[in-house]
Amino acid sequence: MTSLFTRLAKFGFNPARDPKEERLTEAFAAALRATPEAARELVKTHMAGGSSVPSGPLTVSTQRQTDDGDRIDIELRFGSLAEPQALIWIELKWDSPPRAEQLNRYQAAIDRLGGDYRRAVCLIARNPPEWWHGVAWRDVGRTLNSWRQRAGNRNATLLSEFISYLEENRLTETQAFTLTDAIALNSYDRAVGRLRQVIDESDRQLMERMTPRAPDGRWGPKPNLDLHRIYVMDAGALSIVSPHDPKEAAPRTPLPGWDQHEGLFFEWHLRDDEERDDRARGEHVFGAGITCGAQDAFGGDEYGDWMRVMRKSGFEYVRGGEKGQVWYLMRFMYPGELIGGSDLDDQAERLKKFVTGAFADLALSPPRRDARPPAHL
Repeated sequence: MTSLFTRLAKFGFNPARDPKEERLTEAFAAALRATPEAARELVKTHMAGGSSVPSGPLTVSTQRQTDDGDRIDIELRFGSLAEPQALIWIELKWDSPPRAEQLNRYQAAIDRLGGDYRRAVCLIARNPPEWWHGVAWRDVGRTLNSWRQRAGNRNATLLSEFISYLEENRLTETQAFTLTDAIALNSYDRAVGRLRQVIDESDRQLMERMTPRAPDGRWGPKPNLDLHRIYVMDAGALSIVSPHDPKEAAPRTPLPGWDQHEGLFFEWHLRDDEERDDRARGEHVFGAGITCGAQDAFGGDEYGDWMRVMRKSGFEYVRGGEKGQVWYLMRFMYPGELIGGSDLDDQAERLKKFVTGAFADLALSPPRRDARPPAHL
């Protein structure tokens, strides 16, 4: 078997599969292999249906192929390969919704294996549906953490890292509810209401300048304030940096220098900052810049000099979206950076200037395949 880090590193971008879920699978399997008794505790608590857990040796495998070509995320085999005592196939989901048709195929495939031993197909998801035997990631994390506390640090280093990984990605919480949490909870509705007003006012002013993309240019804010606003990259963006009356008709001709690039749009959004990778804080963040869709528009060497200039001016070229399938060239600002505003209107102006500043710098700095930096940056 190849090393854990080799298995994790091989999962790059694939539009057909979520690399986050692939890495989650390998990390989870590695933690279970390192602490088989924790794996038994997890099965006993959530997957055995009240039955005892077999005492035979445990083998943990990933990407187990069925007879009809499906790949099972994780297989737990108790007993020998020739004479198993029990077999559990586990399907893991991060944010993508589970599909009944997929799980029914897995159940039919495991039933076809024959043999006189217990078998089951289990789903682990953020919010498992009622129509299948499933376990929530929050319960997985708590069960593993409880076992770790009883067992002490003995052979649990990798398990501890995995629990931290789940917490960092908001799949579980194992720490107690604190006074800080209580204070934050009491202030939550008021804080959300204020930030929503800031967003709404900035959004209104931006709509006077920009051309929304139809039909899906406006989404959210959801209850957690996740949102995106997407605009056509036309010359109306230049009105941001010119003394132009927003009540007058702004030009809607193609944006000079960007018209040769298809499928690009201006976007600003508010969402979890996981797309920032090692710069992520586990918080919501505003992003403003360009969305490239699934195309890696500017990752080639021919844009290296231009990208270095853009990075120096605060832009990050990142891959995000629900399945990590969307490329963005964006600046980021955390909501806490609005606190310096004197009132809601001032904070809305700060947010608008953050968004328009990113759009303006991009409008005036079209992609270049040579080493000449944009003059204004």
